[in-house]
Amino acid sequence: MNEYTDERLEAMYSNHTTERLEEILANFQATIEELTSYMNRGADLLQMRIARNNSYSVALELKRRKRASK
Repeated sequence: MNEYTDERLEAMYSNHTTERLEEILANFQATIEELTSYMNRGADLLQMRIARNNSYSVALELKRRKRASK
């Protein structure tokens, strides 16, 4: 079951502009890249998993908005 339905994504990110979501996604991606370059501790792994999970939902919302604007 997909936990990120269009309705849930819209509700989660309704207070953010598309531009802000793009900034958030870029920050998550930078965090992931940084942690990948030196990751060697459990805390780094947890932080990376959180960033990946959060970036996934933001990316899905951006794709949903792109589909809706067509």
